[in-house]
Amino acid sequence: MGIIRKTASVSTLGLISFRSKKERLRRAEADVQKAADELAGEQLARVEADQRVAAAERRAHKAELQALHEAKTAARKDRKAAKAKPSRRDRRHGRRHADHPVRESLDELVAAVQPAVEEGAKRARRGGRKAAKAAERAAKKAKDRIEA
Repeated sequence: MGIIRKTASVSTLGLISFRSKKERLRRAEADVQKAADELAGEQLARVEADQRVAAAERRAHKAELQALHEAKTAARKDRKAAKAKPSRRDRRHGRRHADHPVRESLDELVAAVQPAVEEGAKRARRGGRKAAKAAERAAKKAKDRIEA
């Protein structure tokens, strides 16, 4: 394009411009379009990252709520078991059935399972805290990637 203009530019040591106005305009428009495309890509990446962060925060919140629910349920069951009120029939016939072998075996079974239930509640609480921390770390990483 414009061999005469380019030759004149070289021979006049740059006094005459190497590129014509049309060529400069075309190049500038192409650069603007390229920058607009890159900006749109960055904005899309930011939206996707924000969505991932929001999803991670929701999962962390859900895990925390689940852990709290499990802990409350376990505590409620512990309290209920501690102050279990005998039924009316049991109160009426309490002395007669107090030493029943089935009742003794059930008491032994409850005593044997109690530590496992407490351990399960403990694990659920710990799992909820770990999930919350992991979600926080993932959100921070995603945020750092967006800002970078």
